[in-house]
Amino acid sequence: ISTVVLGGVLLVSPPDTDVIRNSFIRDVLVYIAATVTIFAIALDGVIKLYEALLLLVFYFSYVALVVCTTRKAGPESAAGRGDSLETDSQELSQSLLSGETLQGGGSKGNDYFIGLSWESDASVFYKIQFVVEWPFSVLRWLSIPSAEPHWSRKHRFFASTGPLGCAAMVLLDAAGPDGFTDPWITAPVLGCSAALSVAVWFLTNDKDLPKYHFGLVLLGFASTIVWLDVIANETVAVLEAFGIMINVSTSILGLTVLAMGNSIGDFVADVAVARAGQPTMGIASCFGSPLLNDVVGLGISLTVTTVADGDLTAKLNPQCRLAYIFLWVSLLSSLATFTYTGFRAPGKFYAFYLFALYFLFLLMSCLHEANVITWQF
Repeated sequence: ISTVVLGGVLLVSPPDTDVIRNSFIRDVLVYIAATVTIFAIALDGVIKLYEALLLLVFYFSYVALVVCTTRKAGPESAAGRGDSLETDSQELSQSLLSGETLQGGGSKGNDYFIGLSWESDASVFYKIQFVVEWPFSVLRWLSIPSAEPHWSRKHRFFASTGPLGCAAMVLLDAAGPDGFTDPWITAPVLGCSAALSVAVWFLTNDKDLPKYHFGLVLLGFASTIVWLDVIANETVAVLEAFGIMINVSTSILGLTVLAMGNSIGDFVADVAVARAGQPTMGIASCFGSPLLNDVVGLGISLTVTTVADGDLTAKLNPQCRLAYIFLWVSLLSSLATFTYTGFRAPGKFYAFYLFALYFLFLLMSCLHEANVITWQF
């Protein structure tokens, strides 16, 4: 994210793009401090509960720092920024929505459900992709109520199946397929959610957006989080299986395949935001997103695991140490380069430098994994 994604954002950003000086310095320095903290926690080979909690404290301290530095700017400045943000938000929404088209080639209608139908001019590749994804698309719509402010009989149907579908996904995520075999847990959960689904159907009609639609949006958000967790668990399991079959360490798979897959969303979103006329927002996201992943994601998972299983054994193998070195080089490079350019987008030359830095990291990691080069850290 701090190399390839940031480079992609810079490639589509105008040369006169400015970043907010104080915010940029703060975010980069905090991200460097976060990675140094994680490195130090894992360096002794043991992760304790208080160390896992330290990561969460770190993030909330960062949030407090952001709030404090924002308030110091004064109410007039804050009001000005608010007006600017509102205008930018409207322009961004119009820019994104104006180019929003179907992969099949047509424009989106209010009653169109992605993954459940295609238009007549859809390409052959899209139709093949559609067929492969169709079962998952159905499951997704049955368990995630739509957040769109449109309403129809189809929206009503999928909104009513949302509570039951979300409950089934929670059971699957919590205990796997075995979670449905325990009647003492399954019966009350599915029973209550089924009753809620029936209530949603009978308390709505086919034309009017329900007054409690916000509750359905929150349910969709919660169900989305559960889906992401299920997919993440399955992805890790598949990678571990591949690692065993081809005799490649899980660390190198995590640093390459899993890391790339995990960053695709950031790449698409940040580049799209930059193309839509908000490159400053895209650049800022390249540092805020991994900070959230590293500190909150790692902090919560380590806290839960240490509470359940006690102290954890951690090993910073050479690939991880090499990754930290390249990460710090990229962050310090960005800090120095943006400072040198007066906190303006440095241009394409720096984007290609970031690309080269990442691929050099990949090359050195793979050479070490193949025992061509041995790194003594």
